[in-house]
Order: sequence, then structure tokens, then C-alpha cells
Amino acid sequence: MVMLVMNYLKNSCRRDARRDAAGAHVLEYGRGWRAVGIGLAVVSTAMFAFLFVDAPPKPDEVVVAFSMVATLTVGLTALLVNIYRFSIALTDAGMLRRSPWRRDRFAAWGQVQRLTYNPSTKYFVVRTAGGTIRVPRYIDGLGTLRDEIARRVPSPCWSAVQAELDSAAR
Repeated sequence: MVMLVMNYLKNSCRRDARRDAAGAHVLEYGRGWRAVGIGLAVVSTAMFAFLFVDAPPKPDEVVVAFSMVATLTVGLTALLVNIYRFSIALTDAGMLRRSPWRRDRFAAWGQVQRLTYNPSTKYFVVRTAGGTIRVPRYIDGLGTLRDEIARRVPSPCWSAVQAELDSAAR
């Protein structure tokens, strides 16, 4: 089941990033991620509701039952916040990463030193003079990112991941 969902998420990614009102290309989690996140929240809520109605926890199991619900709720909330609040904007000046968990980070195209790919985490890692920007493999707009990097960053900085980036950009 997990492999089916991951395959769906991989195939639901759009090649091109959307444009915002200022004309920047915006890479973000797309409809597939949003549907899966909402689906997980609905299914888990229904599962616990039916479980508690059908077989309410005994008095000595209440703490464990509510701990399980709280843990799942916190995890799903973090997932949904990340899906809806994470983005990377590509402008003529550079790239701006927005994340609900970290402060915004901007990197000018001229600051990009190296682009690598981490197969364990499925992230492209953009190393710059000002820090690191991680780009998820399953995000909308990787084709636009690939085009912008090819146009603005010297080839030696990213040639090691060109095949992976080309594959992701399809």
C-alpha cells in the first residue's frame, strides 16, 4: 500500500512550477500530496472514532488510547502544515525557501556552490555560501528548477546530479 501511495505521489508531480503574482516560479507540494494528507487525516479520525464507539477503552487503557490519538494527531498536523506551508520561489535574483519549521533562506544564483542528491532522504541539496536549501524530490516544479539551474549555475556545480535532476523533472 505504501508503495502504491509513493508511486501515486511521484507520478502526480507536475513538471512546471506555478507563477505567483510577482512572476516568481513557485515550487510546492501539489494536489497529490494535499489529497494524501487530507485522506490520512480523515481515515485516521474515522478509524479512532469507530474504534472508540465500538470498543471504548477500559479505564486503565484511557491514557494509552489518548496518547496514541495525540501522537497521530501531532504527526498528521506536522505533515499537513509542511505540505501547505513549504515552498521555494525562483526569481531572477535567486531562490527563496519558505518553511514552517525554519526561517526563510534566500540564496542568490551566484552563491550556489554545489548541488547534490541524497537518495536516502530523496532531497536535492543546494549548497550555497549562505547555507543549505533542501528541495524535496516529490515536489511540483522540478522541471522549472532544472531549467533555471541549467541557465544560471555553472555546470561543474551540478553536473554530478544532472541525470537525477533530469529524471525528476519529467
